[in-house]
Amino acid sequence: MRKSRTAAVSSVATSTAEVWSGSAVTDAIVWPEKETNFFRKRVAGKRLRETRGEIPSELARAVYILQAQDKFLEKAREALERMQELAILVQQTVRTHRELCLEEFETLVTFLEKLGETEVEGIKLFRGSNLVLNLPGSSDKLVLPAVDLGHVTFQAALGSTIADSASAGKTLGVLADALRFISIARSTTAGNLNRLAFIESRTEHAKQALFPKSRKKHAKS
Repeated sequence: MRKSRTAAVSSVATSTAEVWSGSAVTDAIVWPEKETNFFRKRVAGKRLRETRGEIPSELARAVYILQAQDKFLEKAREALERMQELAILVQQTVRTHRELCLEEFETLVTFLEKLGETEVEGIKLFRGSNLVLNLPGSSDKLVLPAVDLGHVTFQAALGSTIADSASAGKTLGVLADALRFISIARSTTAGNLNRLAFIESRTEHAKQALFPKSRKKHAKS
């Protein structure tokens, strides 16, 4: 009997340690300073390349927006995975520790709500319509599918709770669905980036065909 009680106490202690160490995990998700600096450097680099005429400004802007979208979707994935961990911990810990889990869970929900309203260059990353671009040197337009975090599957995760063991059990299924949705959304963004990379490459090839290096050398001589 003593052994079983010792094991139970040890289990609670382990769960408590996970709760407290997890708060640092959540802080890293909610305050992504590295990602913010990353985007500042990216947009500065893109604007420099635009000024030099290396890439069309509209294309550079679209690439930047999609890179930002992908980075924030990765943050959404991290947040949802941590919410899953908290839903499991709630079912294993005593009441006082459940309150810590619930507080952290709600912090992540608030973060995801704000993330869904994120704007870059005046464009909402996850609420707007499809991104439409004018193709360089053509009257054609390129339509890039939107990623909408207003989707019912993602919103269900934001409306979930881990107030007790029963609700936490149901929430695990809701979060699993939301994670699958985020995975599909990231695939959409990756596909959009690949299409832009192809267009950027085609534009560069067209420039080289019109202004080959040999002509430049001949002009200098």
